[in-house]
Amino acid sequence: RRKVLFNAVKYGNRITGTHAAGDAAADHFMDVIEQASAAAGLTLDDIRARSHVIDHCALNPRPDQIERGKRLNIIWSCGPKYIDNAAQIARAYGEAHAHAWAAPIASIIRAGGRVAMEMDTSDVRKHGGVFHYVAKLLHRKDDSGKVWGPKEAIGREDALRMYTIWAAEYVRAENRLGSLEPGKLADLVVLDRDYFSVPLEEFPKIRAILTLVGGKVAYQHPSLPLPEAKGNAGGKR
Repeated sequence: RRKVLFNAVKYGNRITGTHAAGDAAADHFMDVIEQASAAAGLTLDDIRARSHVIDHCALNPRPDQIERGKRLNIIWSCGPKYIDNAAQIARAYGEAHAHAWAAPIASIIRAGGRVAMEMDTSDVRKHGGVFHYVAKLLHRKDDSGKVWGPKEAIGREDALRMYTIWAAEYVRAENRLGSLEPGKLADLVVLDRDYFSVPLEEFPKIRAILTLVGGKVAYQHPSLPLPEAKGNAGGKR
C-alpha cells in the first residue's frame, strides 16, 4: 500500500480512511506524505492545506508523532473503543505503553491538534447508543471498569468538537456542517437530557429524541410529538 499512498499524495490527492494501527504505521504514513510531497515539489504549506488524516489512534501516536502531525496539519480520527484494548496492549507491551498510547486524545488536543470521533455501527448497536463510547473519553474506563491513561481524559466540550466541527473538517465540509451558523445545513440532534450537566455515570443513557438533517426531521421519538413544519426553510438555518 505504500506505493499506492505515495502516488496518491504525489498527484495531489488527500489521504483519508487509513488503517494505522501501531506507531510504526503512523511513521510510515507521515514519511509517505513528506516524501511524495517533496517528489511533487509541494511545499509545507501545500501539505498543510490538504490536511491528511490518520485513523484509529490504536497504539499511536507517540508524543513526537503528535508534534510531527501538528506540523503537517494532520487530523487524527480516534476510536474510544481502543480504550477497551488497553489490557491487551499492557499484556503485550507493558502497562506504561497501554496508559500512554491507547487513544491518547487529550495529548493531541493539548498540542493543538484536531481529533474526529470514530465509531463502528456494530459497536454502537451492541451498547445501545453512541454515548457509551463518548463516556469512555471522559472517564477512560474499559468495560471491566479499569481506568487506562487517566491523563488522556478529555472534557465534554472537546468530545462535542470531535463529533461536530472537527468531524466536519475530516470530511472537508466545515463550510456546510459541524456548527449551527447561517448558511450551513441545519443538521442537529435534540437529546433527552443535558449533555453538559448529566452525571457521568448516567452519560451512556443519553439518547436522541429528535434528529434534523438539512432542516428536515429524520427521526422523532414517539415521546416528542411535534406539529408538521409549515413553509420551506430551504434546509438552512
